[in-house]
Amino acid sequence: MLADLKKLGKAAGFCRSSAAVSASPGLAEQRRHLMANILFLDQTADTAHVSVGGLLTNTTGGRSFSAVSSLNYEGWLAKGPDGWKIKRWHDFPDAAFSQ
Repeated sequence: MLADLKKLGKAAGFCRSSAAVSASPGLAEQRRHLMANILFLDQTADTAHVSVGGLLTNTTGGRSFSAVSSLNYEGWLAKGPDGWKIKRWHDFPDAAFSQ
């Protein structure tokens, strides 16, 4: 399943070099979700329930970087004919922050 998740990330365009982002003109403030420690709470042949630790950050113009809040994600995944897809996803931030 991990290989399927990596392919999904590449297909969705999540894997870009920092040089390409820094060189992009006119980038305003953008939020980034850094995710780690995928914990499988339950898994069958075609479903998975996961918990993921994360850090929500801001980037400005591809040059500055600041933490906004740590958070926990909870997701329910389903395997279909095209691979694993997110069926439902929740974010649980540890601190309040402005939108």
